Amino acid sequence: TNSYLKHPDLKALHARSLTHSSEIQRARRYAQLEYEEGIANELRAKGWMIFSPTVVCDRVGVKDDRVFFLEFKRTGQILRPSQQLTHDLVPRRYKIIYKDS
Repeated sequence: TNSYLKHPDLKALHARSLTHSSEIQRARRYAQLEYEEGIANELRAKGWMIFSPTVVCDRVGVKDDRVFFLEFKRTGQILRPSQQLTHDLVPRRYKIIYKDS
């Protein structure tokens, strides 16, 4: 259902029948990000460390009922600070796959 229409800016855009315009798509995305960040902040207050997936790894993989963070690097490249932090927190679940170009 159109739960995004609860956001006042989106109601106005929807009322103008711009449901498929880039303007309303962008507004929907920002409303979604705002919603997600609110929940993430609640979890942080409870002691969780929350990261955006794009700053943690390139892909998430699942094998044998386990979830892995997968980072693809060329030989000699190093992890960014957020990637290194995640690696240090869950080293057995963070796989760095080195490949020469």
